[in-house]
Amino acid sequence: MPTSRTRLPTARTSGIATEPGEGEFSSPACSMHEAPDAYMGYADTAELTALLNELLDTERALSGVLRERLPRVRSDHLRAELTGMLKTHEGNIATLHALLQNLGKR
Repeated sequence: MPTSRTRLPTARTSGIATEPGEGEFSSPACSMHEAPDAYMGYADTAELTALLNELLDTERALSGVLRERLPRVRSDHLRAELTGMLKTHEGNIATLHALLQNLGKR
């Protein structure tokens, strides 16, 4: 219970606008979804494109190494495991292509 010494919050000290224009923000929270990604600290389209292309190059390199060396693997178990890895990398390549295409449509 407030005592005579306790200051109760007023409209002005609690941030509640009592006059038109008072307490308004230059960028209301309801407009945050309209802000560019880079403004919000997220990667922009150019940065995302660079990232996806870097990942795509890496996946292609890994697939190339596996395709090149897989025929020389004697162990059936190891060859089966590496073949599974090759399929995973090939799937990643397809996914990255799709992501790059979709990114271009933004």
